[in-house]
Amino acid sequence: MRFCLKAPSFVILPEEGVCRFRLPLAAKCLLPGLVSSVQPGCAFRACRMHGHNREPDMQKTWKLRWSSAACAGLLVITTAAVTFDDIEFWVGSGINRAALVIDWADGLSPESLLWGYQWNGQATGLDMLLAVVRADSRLFAHLGQYGWGTAVFGLGYDLNGNGIFSVSPAPGFDAQGVAWSLSPNDARTAEDPGDHWREGWNTGYWAYYVKAAWDSPWESSMVGAANRTLSDGAWDGWRFAPGFVGAPPGVPVPAPVPEASAWSLLLLGGGLLAWARRRSSP
Repeated sequence: MRFCLKAPSFVILPEEGVCRFRLPLAAKCLLPGLVSSVQPGCAFRACRMHGHNREPDMQKTWKLRWSSAACAGLLVITTAAVTFDDIEFWVGSGINRAALVIDWADGLSPESLLWGYQWNGQATGLDMLLAVVRADSRLFAHLGQYGWGTAVFGLGYDLNGNGIFSVSPAPGFDAQGVAWSLSPNDARTAEDPGDHWREGWNTGYWAYYVKAAWDSPWESSMVGAANRTLSDGAWDGWRFAPGFVGAPPGVPVPAPVPEASAWSLLLLGGGLLAWARRRSSP
């Protein structure tokens, strides 16, 4: 099991053979694996790791059991807390809502990110993916249009947020971060090693998962994104599967809303200044 922790992280305090958690309210504990993999007795093992090797007496046994249960309870609560309320970056407008999760599974933290999508009428999984890519200046996609449907070759993200993103060889992104071609390249990589990029066709692929609600289990989609009709409350997930060995997306971190660039702020300030001058002129 591996933990992805956003600072400030929790601290395990061994005290009289009992492990207690000191968890600041701002901290979040994210599990990429299943909650069911948490085993009883984790609190006592944690105490052993901190040098408390003595076996607990009968009077303290209930404390250890309670602490183990609290540990498991904490994991369940924090994992289940990823809902629409956690989404920071919303795209579109309308009465219907859906969530998009992209998990690069590349070892760069955070691997899994979360966006929200709103719409009226009818929309597909591909509509949501394209809308999010076009709205988030840090997100990029390489897609292919075939007679049988649309293929997702590669997805990338400016993870370090430096405003610079490129891959080699370049697939030809448009101004909104989307590239269309029929030339997938498994060897294509991000030029900045701090950015996400995974592409696959012959040695891996982007596996597509869906679920009806935030607390439902992920299932492999039986249709492509273009044929997936979204419903209110639905979740779509993409996770890269190297060697064609797929797994559901891990617990995501909300994708941040990109900060306005210096040029945008300058233009906005200039516009407001001109407007103020017009208002004050006789």
